[in-house]
Amino acid sequence: MSGLKLVEMERVRENGLCCGGGGGNFVTDLVDVTPRPSSLRLKDVVATGAHLLAVACPKCLVMFEDAVKNDGLEGKVIVKDISEIVLESLA
Repeated sequence: MSGLKLVEMERVRENGLCCGGGGGNFVTDLVDVTPRPSSLRLKDVVATGAHLLAVACPKCLVMFEDAVKNDGLEGKVIVKDISEIVLESLA
């Protein structure tokens, strides 16, 4: 993937932060907290200066796409599954 620069967020691995979709909250949205975990995590993305967030989890994909819309970051941050990125690189 030519020109790809990988940037990790500060909170990773054992210090990582869930998008908030786990435990069924992806479907039910029972945990109504403000700010939402996906919005907090999206701030971590913006802090890196990255414009593309690559995810490997289908729940994260939906949660972050919603957070981008809710936080007014459309056009500033794009969320894609890593399989989408690989497929685009093959074209």
